[in-house]
Amino acid sequence: MRSANFVIPVAALILTTVVGCWSPSVPKPKTEDDPLAGTEATPDQLPVDDTAPPPKDQSKPDMDAINTAADRFTKEAEKNCDNKQYAGPRDTATVEIVFKPSGHAEEIKLQPPHAGTPIGECIIQMYKSAIVPPFKGEAVTVERTVDFTKKPAAADKKDEKKADEKKK
Repeated sequence: MRSANFVIPVAALILTTVVGCWSPSVPKPKTEDDPLAGTEATPDQLPVDDTAPPPKDQSKPDMDAINTAADRFTKEAEKNCDNKQYAGPRDTATVEIVFKPSGHAEEIKLQPPHAGTPIGECIIQMYKSAIVPPFKGEAVTVERTVDFTKKPAAADKKDEKKADEKKK
């Protein structure tokens, strides 16, 4: 009886493995298109497409990329940190983001009154994942303002509906 209890699971495992590894043979194409067939050309002699943009000059910071990243993470902070779970002031927060030459946000400095608050920590966490193209030279600091005083239009409409319902 014991051998039957052992043989069935082992047989099932072997069968599953064999069936799972089997694949039908894929037929080879009858003819292969050779772009150089009938010519004396070698791949090195083919024309090169020069339409690709040249690589960015990494000897200096790409300020467009740095500003774009800072703006993107400012919007993320405004969207994700304006949440009741994060206690702290709901006005504007001034943030300095320091990008080191590796392209990573090295230091995020938050001005009072948001520094040291849960909402301030949320803002800092948002900016920590900012990455820009690496560059040579000194670290670059940019400043942004995270504005919690403005509300999205959809939220305003919901608040208006709630206020209207309370009046009725």
